[in-house]
Order: sequence, then C-alpha cells, then structure tokens
Amino acid sequence: MQRFIISVFFIFITFLSPAFGETIAGTVSKVTGEVSSVSTSGTRTLGVNDPVFIQDNLVTKVGALVELSMKDGATLTLGAESSIVIEDYTFEDDQGNASLNLTRGAFRMISGALKGVEGREFSLRTPVATIGIRGTDFWGGRLDGDYNFALLNGKGIYVENAAGRVEISQVGFGTTVKSPNQTPSPPKKWSSEKVKRALDTVRPPTEASNTPPTPTNSDY
Repeated sequence: MQRFIISVFFIFITFLSPAFGETIAGTVSKVTGEVSSVSTSGTRTLGVNDPVFIQDNLVTKVGALVELSMKDGATLTLGAESSIVIEDYTFEDDQGNASLNLTRGAFRMISGALKGVEGREFSLRTPVATIGIRGTDFWGGRLDGDYNFALLNGKGIYVENAAGRVEISQVGFGTTVKSPNQTPSPPKKWSSEKVKRALDTVRPPTEASNTPPTPTNSDY
C-alpha cells in the first residue's frame, strides 16, 4: 500500500511539473539577479542547476545575467536586459542541431560538439543577422547603438543577412550590422577597450568594473 501511494504521488508530481514532456537543452551553471524562462507551460524563475528546455524564452532583468551549460558541452552567457529563444538544441550519438534566436540584448557563446560541420548544424539568429560557427568563442550584442559581433577565439564565424555575408577568421576581429537590410561591415580589429566593453555586457557588474582590457594592436 505504501509503495502504491508513493508511486501515485510521483506520477502526480511529474504531471504537475511544467517541464513534463519537454526536451532538456541545458542547465543553468551561473545566475546573477532575476532570470526567468517563459514557455507555453508558464514562467519559471531560474536558479543554478535548473534545466532549460527547447522552446524556452530566457529573459534577464536589469543587472542580471545567466550562464548555461548546453547539452553538447557549449557555454552560453546571456547579458542583462536580454532575451533568447532556444528554438532547437539536440545532441545524441555525435549528431544534432541547434537553433537560437536572440531577440534583444547581448550574449557570449563558447561552442561545444555542435560546430557547424555536417550532421552538427548550429545557427544563432539576431534582429539583424544570422551567425554560423566552426568551433568558436564569440560575442554579439549592441555597442554604440548598433549590433556588433566579434570572434574571441577559435576557427571563425560568419555573419549573414539578406544584404550579404562576411567571414571572420581572425581572433579579435569584429563586424557591425546596422540593419537586416545592410551588409555587415568588413571585419576590423577591435581595440582592447572595445573588447572590454563587449565582454562587460556579459559579466556581473562588480566583475566588469574590475576587469582590465584585453590587449590588442588596434585603435579601432
């Protein structure tokens, strides 16, 4: 009788869970401030070790950020006042796909096993362009009023929209995209000050203020 009650209780709790039947895309590894996940199941406040699911819309408030450990070993950091939809994120038996949609704000992505090779497709859409990767650490978000994207480490990224496409294969280089209908600017070397300002958008405020610029050889 006791086993029956426990089993019924477990089934009841499982069906009440907002994540029942949903596919886990990753877990929260770090969180600062108020971060929530919005889905058809409702709104959840996220904490460390909480799962995130395909079709979740992750939203950070003022002064907040969240770091996710994704299913393929990638790390995704979402800055303050940002929102990203996990449209797809599957990885099994060395195969999978990922599709993310940044609707506002800033992010940093360190890719995992999904590196844009055959059978492992990865894309990240933003309001002005789509980014594809080839084993990369990269950043994207608004700086100085426009969306910018930069390669921080790795093999490279491409930034593409209806107007054109640029390839960034040199670490420390970035592009500016003013609108979905304007071609991404030719890649240019970023100054250490610009790199710092970009990375500060995905760091806690206290860490951002104490982090020195990354040295570069550019005044851009």
